[in-house]
Amino acid sequence: MNSAELINWLLENGGPIIRYKTVTELATDQTNFDVKKLRSDLLKSEIVQKWLQLKPESRLSGIYALHHSKSSVCENLMNKLIQLGLNSTFKSYDKFAQESLEILRTLMNKQNIFFKQFFISLILSFLCRSGYENEELVRQALDRRFDTLKDFIHLKNLDIYVDPAEFPRLPKIRRHDIVNPDLYSDGKSRFPFIHDIWAFSGILKSKLYQDKTELIENIIKRILTKEYQNLKKGYGIVVESPTKAYGMGWSVHMPFFQNPTQLDFSATSLKIIGKSTPSHLLQRLYLMSNFPSTRKNNWFITCIKRLESYKTEKGTYLLPKSCLTERLSGYWVMGAYMGLGENRRKKNWSEIESTFWMLKIQKEIGEI
Repeated sequence: MNSAELINWLLENGGPIIRYKTVTELATDQTNFDVKKLRSDLLKSEIVQKWLQLKPESRLSGIYALHHSKSSVCENLMNKLIQLGLNSTFKSYDKFAQESLEILRTLMNKQNIFFKQFFISLILSFLCRSGYENEELVRQALDRRFDTLKDFIHLKNLDIYVDPAEFPRLPKIRRHDIVNPDLYSDGKSRFPFIHDIWAFSGILKSKLYQDKTELIENIIKRILTKEYQNLKKGYGIVVESPTKAYGMGWSVHMPFFQNPTQLDFSATSLKIIGKSTPSHLLQRLYLMSNFPSTRKNNWFITCIKRLESYKTEKGTYLLPKSCLTERLSGYWVMGAYMGLGENRRKKNWSEIESTFWMLKIQKEIGEI
């Protein structure tokens, strides 16, 4: 089957999420489809109703209302709803997004919040991909982030760690892999978070951000270097005071970057790399497919070639089910919620979801 035939196959075999997303995200012409009915079916679907009923978590205090492994926490809920096809044109989603905009406004005006930049990036990661990228508040937040990340691409080297002996009062458990405070002590986080990259993926095609395209591509190019990928996953420890420090986290590491030819999803391999790695990889490949500079990168090319080996004789795809993980809890940005609403009791559910994900990547890199 060619791409047009695969799209028809998805429409014939997929559930309401797949059908709606196939028409709105893969099909080149929507005029022959009843998009209004597809939207209605999407909203009525069991999985969308399940996630909408979660509502953004408010019972957790402080940062945990935004950032946590619970599925109902803001970053997981909002990104999952986008993955299921919702955006600013859906009232139920917009209600949550307006609340997030108010949180963003509060954060922008707050001082002395140690992880302020991270929380702003977290909120931008879904607002920029669901129709709010042109909001003035969002533009202001992005501009500040861009100004900070200019320093990232201008760093002569990524030797970012300092001697733990300089911080004798820190708890022993924190005296390792300490990131140089010069890179963040003024309140600016000069290294990209994975949430930044998701935000950037949502604004690349916007006319308002065309002047940022070169900066974004330079950030991506630096991320896709051995020097960056050799950094500690999660960067390391950041120091707030002589006695207080935290794990920084949320770096932009790519699974199998150092050895993409050894990509292996076998049961034996999963015991070594972890059961969550395949879905993490698939999600990162989709994310990075949005950026032109990625498409020439050896890691990306090699991994995509490996996924192509899962093409069936009829032209659909049947990825290992470990690539399509749908967990009860975990972080969306780590691939914890890759499901697209297919009934997992159906014999061909994984073929349907696999085919959709592969066509999404192919669409981004210009192959369909």
